Amino acid sequence: MNTQDTLLGSRKEIPSAPQSLQTTSLLFGIRLDWDFANPTDVLLKTEICYNKNGEDDDTLQFADISYPQRTHTLQGLAAGEKFYFRARLVDKSGNASAWTSWVSGSASNDTGWVVEASRDHFLDAEIGRRLQEQLNEQARANARHNQAIAENAQSIERLSNILKDLKRRIR
Repeated sequence: MNTQDTLLGSRKEIPSAPQSLQTTSLLFGIRLDWDFANPTDVLLKTEICYNKNGEDDDTLQFADISYPQRTHTLQGLAAGEKFYFRARLVDKSGNASAWTSWVSGSASNDTGWVVEASRDHFLDAEIGRRLQEQLNEQARANARHNQAIAENAQSIERLSNILKDLKRRIR
């Protein structure tokens, strides 16, 4: 059986840059999403870089994401931590597209949903009930304390008026 060798030449066509690079804030993370202008089987990966200022200096390689994946998540960040990202496509011949513009992304610092989701479960547990009892007792103690402050203020006012009256009589 005779077969002819097929020479694979290098592609000269540069891939289009990724489209619609955007970030979504997650609790302790940032999700990146993008699209492809001209999806093709010669694409190899999406390269993503990041830095802290959105300038071309101090840029670090973040990830190589295999084609056709179009999302990636950065996790383990501090709440509110902010980064700038850019991306480009690389084909199987090594040709790279232009970089996208920088886009910023921040890890969410909204933990309200965690508290809301765990509140009922936590308060059903014995430790949760004990904590709630302590908080209720503290609230009652604060109310008694505020009442005592108000009564003391009235007593001070009354004594101050008596003192003023006595001073007038002495003169």
